Amino acid sequence: MKKLYILLCAIFFSVITGFISNKQLRFNVDERFSVELPNHPTSISRDTVEADGFEQHLKIFSSSDEYGLYRISRDDLNHESDNYLTPQGRKEWYSVSPMVEGAVFRAKFIKRENFIIDGIEGVDRVYELPASRQNEHTIKYVRSLLVDKVGYELWFIPKDGLKDPCINQKKRFFNSIKLKSK
Repeated sequence: MKKLYILLCAIFFSVITGFISNKQLRFNVDERFSVELPNHPTSISRDTVEADGFEQHLKIFSSSDEYGLYRISRDDLNHESDNYLTPQGRKEWYSVSPMVEGAVFRAKFIKRENFIIDGIEGVDRVYELPASRQNEHTIKYVRSLLVDKVGYELWFIPKDGLKDPCINQKKRFFNSIKLKSK
């Protein structure tokens, strides 16, 4: 009887821990860039050509869990000039994101820090988003990285109503970036 009780307890706890597992999956954004997500993302592709000839080839991947929204955007700039390969071009690319955040999302810029992954310098930014339906302010974390002529942005936005800013989830997501050599 005691062995049966122990066996049932072991089965029960293994089932329960399976539901609350925080195991992440490795997702390949493309052949060079991968990141860990809580589950398989949904994706949207958008290829546009504006009247002035500006092309945009954008892919967006989104995943969420009980902590928040995880989003990756991949902007293929290979149709653009080689300006993005120069220090000035890289500086210009990194300067666009804050303008978009302010104009489109009405986000208030809070902080900027540089980081390096595999010898490539990127930029982390923190924004405060306007009040949501629940009338709470939300923080948005953005990690931007320009690899050759492909721009990547990772967003982590904690769910509304959480008192915790979910720093550990943001760090885990941002630090999971893996780059493969060409």
